[in-house]
Order: sequence, then C-alpha cells, then structure tokens
Amino acid sequence: MTAVVENQPILGTGQQIEYVHQAETAALLSGFASNAASLCHALSRGVKPEDLQLLIERTEAFSKVIVQLDMSEPRPRTYSDLIPFQVWRESTDSHDSGETGGKVNEILGAVKGRELDGDKLDEAARYFRTLAAKLAERGQTSLFLAAQDSPRS
Repeated sequence: MTAVVENQPILGTGQQIEYVHQAETAALLSGFASNAASLCHALSRGVKPEDLQLLIERTEAFSKVIVQLDMSEPRPRTYSDLIPFQVWRESTDSHDSGETGGKVNEILGAVKGRELDGDKLDEAARYFRTLAAKLAERGQTSLFLAAQDSPRS
C-alpha cells in the first residue's frame, strides 16, 4: 500500500471566517452603491424624489457609513473589526473614497434642494454602478477564497 501526500495549502477555519466577513462587507457596501446608482438613475429619468423615499433613506445611510469608513485612523481593534475599512479602501482605490462621499452628499443635497441636473445624475449613476460592481467582485473573490479553505482529505 502506498500513501500519496499532497502538498496543498490548508488555511485555518479562522481565515475562512475572515474571508466570509470580507464578502459580507463587500456585499453590503455594493448594495449601498447600487441603491445610490438606482436613485441617480431614477431622478435623471424624472421620477419625483417623494416617490423614491426608500432609496433616499438608503443613500443617506450610505453617506453615514462612508463617513465612518473614511476615518483616516480607525481606532485599534481586532482584525475582524478592521475588515470593513480594509474592504472599503481596497475597493475604492481607483474611486477615491473621499470622492465617493462627496458624490453621495452632492446627490443628497440636490434632492433636498430640488436641483436635479439629468447629466450629472447620469454620470453619478455610472460612477456608483462601477463602484457597486467593483465591490461585488471583491465579495466574490473573498467567497472563492473562503471556499478554498475547506480541509482536503
């Protein structure tokens, strides 16, 4: 009888949990960005802001989350607590995260002031769709890595 030893890397289950947490965070942030894109798209097509209250509320929540994630120095915490900051920074590298917060606040300000410029809203919708796709891709990568973390026999 011959034993075959495979040299495949096995990550600990703690690492698998970290990947799943990264995927959940990316999905949440992608959802926020997608909501912002939907809000911009609907407004650019002439839908009245009062008919988009849920999207407005979710975009306001996105603004609050961005403020927390854009903190230059997050308080020292466990690695798991820092995952949202890591996912955000990695995913917004090409979308300057300060720019994202500015765009969200600009859209919310335009809604409150009823100054809705269709071209600017279309541009913002494209921006947020791209960001949502990038965050979704980040989440898919994390899920793939989590799936690779299963023990092999």
